[in-house]
Amino acid sequence: MVTIDPLTRSSMSDDLAAQRATEADWFNGEVVKLAQRLGLSAPVSARLRQVVQPS
Repeated sequence: MVTIDPLTRSSMSDDLAAQRATEADWFNGEVVKLAQRLGLSAPVSARLRQVVQPS
């Protein structure tokens, strides 16, 4: 079993703490743009972009 350092943080946690855009915003944003270009929607990705944003 692997032990994880209790002081370890994720890059997304650091981004949110610094009120920066996260990789989730980028990934989900690309999915939303691709869906729009194809005449489709990506409601889950669009919602994730709204939820995982800096305040």
